[in-house]
Amino acid sequence: MVGGAWGAGQMQFCQYTYVNGFANTFTSAAITAGDTSLTVDSAVGLYAGMTVTIWDGAKDEQFVISSSWDGTSLTIPTVSPLIYSHTTDTNVSTMPSTVKQAVIHFIVAMAKERGAGGLVINEMGEPVGTSSRTTTQEYDEAAGYDLLDDFIQVWGRA
Repeated sequence: MVGGAWGAGQMQFCQYTYVNGFANTFTSAAITAGDTSLTVDSAVGLYAGMTVTIWDGAKDEQFVISSSWDGTSLTIPTVSPLIYSHTTDTNVSTMPSTVKQAVIHFIVAMAKERGAGGLVINEMGEPVGTSSRTTTQEYDEAAGYDLLDDFIQVWGRA
């Protein structure tokens, strides 16, 4: 946003917001299936026409921000009705699912570094055996990097 009096010798001001990465926020009100808008904590990095994901386990869904949105309101109108109900504080992000899955693989790889297997626990909470891991840490790291291949950019190449 730029403002001030335009002319020689006049002061100008500029206000901007820098977004480094993917827009990421949370719902600040519950959503009911069929709603055509949602309210979020922050609109930084969101723009009309953008595809956004609501990350809510089995109820993950994508929506497109309506072109009628003013770009500043925390109530975001959607192009079509939302499919699922969601609670307050549900994650809303433009992060692609491949990036999210890659992060999960990296975390699993880090956990596998600490031990070769896990305990099997019965309903009463008692350990009844151990299981060995079936894939290595290197497998999960490689899977994470493979998911990120589409995001590689080499500077100076077309």
